[in-house]
Amino acid sequence: METMGKLIEKLRQVGQGSSGSFGFFGRAQAANTPARPAAVLATLAADDVAGAEAAAKAGVDAIIIAGWKPGANVKAIKAALESANTLWGVEYSGGAEEDVAAAAHQAGASFLLLGPEAPAAPLYDQPEQFDRVVTLSAPNSEMDLLLYRMVNALPAQAALITLPVGMRDLPKQSLTEYTRLALLAASVRFPALAVVDETPSLRAARTLVRLGFDGIVLSGVGASATQIGQQVESLRADLEKIPLSEGQEREGVSLGGLIGNLGAGVQPERREPEKDPDHE
Repeated sequence: METMGKLIEKLRQVGQGSSGSFGFFGRAQAANTPARPAAVLATLAADDVAGAEAAAKAGVDAIIIAGWKPGANVKAIKAALESANTLWGVEYSGGAEEDVAAAAHQAGASFLLLGPEAPAAPLYDQPEQFDRVVTLSAPNSEMDLLLYRMVNALPAQAALITLPVGMRDLPKQSLTEYTRLALLAASVRFPALAVVDETPSLRAARTLVRLGFDGIVLSGVGASATQIGQQVESLRADLEKIPLSEGQEREGVSLGGLIGNLGAGVQPERREPEKDPDHE
């Protein structure tokens, strides 16, 4: 059976009311943390130590370090996040580097986010307890949708999905538009993380939860530490107001379904040929 990575464990803990922090202090704090139907993540530049500290203090569930490449200096932000028991991973957009997953794991990251132009090879490197996240864009045609669904054949543990609509317009979607958006999370077999263009209102956050997203990713690149902290705090507070029951139950797709079937492939189970009774 596949070993659960820390990002997937974090998403599970968020839904159970755990802080998701690792170590003794994290467990002690978990009992006082309300359950939320989705996690809060933020993307930061590698040199934004102040932003990382502000996000961690505000209760972010995980940080994604943008623009990372093997050998990049992330010591300062790593120290800030780990001192706060905050989960972090790196975003890799592509290049000529080899052993990308191993390099990210050795740098201390708990997961690797592959950008849309990144090579697929890192998906097949398997450092222990290390999650791989693929980036997906909303399909615009039937062929795009077919390719979108084929991501289920890849050995990824989560998907980062770029929404085709902004947070101000999301709650205003028509039934047809809403149904198209519902396909985004429902078409993948693993947890789906939504990238947003600004901090969602409570109404927009509730819509994302109802669409089936397991996490909401804020962009902190270029924002001040104060802004980052406020965005994380506001979104987390709103998510705590949303009942867990409003999240979609997607058999074989939802976070609960994934954890209940870790290691299950997307290929049908291979049947062994029946034995000949005369040769048993």
